Amino acid sequence: MYPFSEEELEELYDRAVQRDQRLADILLVGAWTGLRWSELRAVRVRDFVEVPLPVLVVQRAEPEGVQVKGTKSGRSRRVPVADRVLPLVRSLTAGKFLKPWASRRIFSMIMLMASVPPLETPEVSKYART
Repeated sequence: MYPFSEEELEELYDRAVQRDQRLADILLVGAWTGLRWSELRAVRVRDFVEVPLPVLVVQRAEPEGVQVKGTKSGRSRRVPVADRVLPLVRSLTAGKFLKPWASRRIFSMIMLMASVPPLETPEVSKYART
């Protein structure tokens, strides 16, 4: 297998931008992360995590014409986001928000990891224990 060099990727990106900026950004993110096309299609905003390091959490795949399923290995994994494509990933996720229940769950998980007692409201407690 012969991967593209950085120069070849930039040349491919420049040519793709002439056709469609968004598609070019997605192709470059895929090239720099090494995600399979089906995994790239299944990435959601909630899968982009910046703390402590920027990563994409790959948990599922969405092959053409098939329902969403687990990854090829059956396991989720964290894929680092290279500095070259970090601004692209940020722009692709900009202005898109998690569902309110998801952000409460994430907040509860952060508090749990920080050893802070959970808030005892029905909504937060319900999601913190799932």
